[in-house]
Amino acid sequence: MKEKTKAGPAPAKPPFSRVVEVDKMPAAGIDVELAAAPDERAALAAMDGLLGIAKLEASLHLAAAGGGRFEVRGRLEAQVTQVCVLSLETFECEIEAPIEVVYAAPDASETRGAHASASPKSGAGKAEKQPLDAEDPPDPIIDGKIDLGALAAEFLALNLDPYPRKPGVAFASAEAPQMDDVSPFAVLGALKKDS
Repeated sequence: MKEKTKAGPAPAKPPFSRVVEVDKMPAAGIDVELAAAPDERAALAAMDGLLGIAKLEASLHLAAAGGGRFEVRGRLEAQVTQVCVLSLETFECEIEAPIEVVYAAPDASETRGAHASASPKSGAGKAEKQPLDAEDPPDPIIDGKIDLGALAAEFLALNLDPYPRKPGVAFASAEAPQMDDVSPFAVLGALKKDS
């Protein structure tokens, strides 16, 4: 008798998705202009804890980089509505960010990672420490596809200020008394009078 296995829930589709198949791409690469629709912007705003996203656009160039790798370069532009952490007022914020990401098939990046982290001198099963300035491993190409919409959404989230402040709003702290104008002898004299 065959045993039935339950499949887990299907992975949720990202709120902003624009998929490109890398094997159908021309040798010179492609230029892609992305603009999120109102329902996509609303879903991203909810996901990122924003009051709203008025604009989310990206201009990207995707091209082969050799060795089964692909490079995405371009720029993200967005206009979001946030809440100031100091005054609790809402305000509009413009975000502009460069995008530079390398993609590779998962097996290629896993092999590279295994060779980079293992060393015959360090013994089996021990990982060698990576230098702080080591190059990040490439993002995986999944089923021969790169989701440029999900990439733009990721760069939006990465460029949001976690503690947004409305321009012109400053933190007001209790002012400490200025001791520069007080003579140390005056302080001693006041102590002597109290005793």
